[in-house]
Amino acid sequence: MSYPDPNQQYGQQPYGQQSYGGQQSYGQQPPQYDAAAYGQYPPQGYPGQPGPYGYYAPQPRRTNGLAIAAVVLGVTAVCCGITSILAVVFGHVALGQIARDGTDGRGMALAGAILGWVGVGVWVLYWVLVWTGVLTGAWDPRNGPSW
Repeated sequence: MSYPDPNQQYGQQPYGQQSYGGQQSYGQQPPQYDAAAYGQYPPQGYPGQPGPYGYYAPQPRRTNGLAIAAVVLGVTAVCCGITSILAVVFGHVALGQIARDGTDGRGMALAGAILGWVGVGVWVLYWVLVWTGVLTGAWDPRNGPSW
């Protein structure tokens, strides 16, 4: 019959022997795992700063403010004629800035310019009809139209 070693503490396996079930003893370091092997992404720093392995975080693209203003003014051109002129100006300036800077908003700038031109055309047609009706005498402000 063998007696336990008096120098060995209670519950620990002797040096070099594996504990029951492949579990680690308290004094051993856990094995190191590779994070990339388990589908985890490398830690990220501030936006635009290089991370590990040459990884760069993508910068969010900015939308041109004049493009937003152009589409808003183009939509409101139905109510007010002056906003259609501003929509045309803002839309064309925004298209130039987008081509130069590479910012987002080309579709909004184009829509604002198109809606602005449509608004200008509608208001010009409206005022031409008003002038021709007033100038030809077909419209009498006191009695209404004479046709």
